[in-house]
Amino acid sequence: PPLSIADAWRAFLACPRRRDTGKGTLTGYEAYWRRFGLWIAVNRGERKYLRDVTEADARDFMAAVWNGGKCTPNTYDKYLGFLRMMFRLLAEDARLSRNPWDGIGRKRLQPNSRRILTPEELRAVVSSADGELKTLLLIGATTGLRLGDCCTLEWEETDLERGIIRRVARKTSRSSGAVVVVGIAEELRAELEKTPAEERTGFVLSRFGALYENGRDAISREVKRHFEKCGIRTSRDSGKGGRAIAEAGFHSLRHTWVTMQIQAGTPEAIVRKVAGHASPAMTEHYTHITEEAAKRAAGAISVMGAANGRGNSTEERRRRVLDAVMSADAETLDKILSLLEMRGGDA
Repeated sequence: PPLSIADAWRAFLACPRRRDTGKGTLTGYEAYWRRFGLWIAVNRGERKYLRDVTEADARDFMAAVWNGGKCTPNTYDKYLGFLRMMFRLLAEDARLSRNPWDGIGRKRLQPNSRRILTPEELRAVVSSADGELKTLLLIGATTGLRLGDCCTLEWEETDLERGIIRRVARKTSRSSGAVVVVGIAEELRAELEKTPAEERTGFVLSRFGALYENGRDAISREVKRHFEKCGIRTSRDSGKGGRAIAEAGFHSLRHTWVTMQIQAGTPEAIVRKVAGHASPAMTEHYTHITEEAAKRAAGAISVMGAANGRGNSTEERRRRVLDAVMSADAETLDKILSLLEMRGGDA
């Protein structure tokens, strides 16, 4: 007989063509499948085999997931992507003549980027933490690594003597396997050196490393509680009666790191390499130009006049101006022009 719906999950786990995934990802997949199985049992009780699922069933289930926009486009796409992949991998055993999920389009993602933290917020978040939580926040704030890479960082990847971390990012380990080299900031070095040399084996963060391998939700909740304890709002109402929109969290540390590096003049190619971005557009998504940066850029332009005598050589001033303008987005350029107009003149 063809593969039944009841046996599909076990067949998916045993499928030799299935790509390896972390335990947390697999737990999410199982939740998606359980929801689909329950929906089929309640609404299409006559469906017994995987090949019995029709395009209409697929559309109706995804409409139930969407539920008038109460779930996010990202969640919707995760459901769709998983079910499409599962039916594709099991097509032979299920004797499918077509994949019922192929005709359904993804939602247009509307990413809600975590905002960057102010210097005061960053200090408060790190200084008020202790134990492994403090180390985790320091790693995130000073390296720009993602939560999974921070939690599962190993001592053998951390060279305190040379002051570098060499890490293959989890997100790109299967696609490129490229090694990311990150410098260790002095604050992080001091924190890591508190661990005796003979104990530097396995995960740098033993508790968070074990927690992450079993799903990151508990870690995200702990970080969220700490942020809120520091007076930082972590989410806001979506206005749709559905899931709240995240505003600040661990990923804010990554946004803050990228932004601070760009504003400090670190070449974008280096920032992109360390952050693991495949294209400049991805780095730009993480870069938040502050009003202070816009003011500094306007100030750089104003020193071109010989009267005030500030700055170094004319060539150096021109270079700073060019760097400031080239790193600015459209919104920042508008701010620069507004500030110049306020200063009065055709600078």
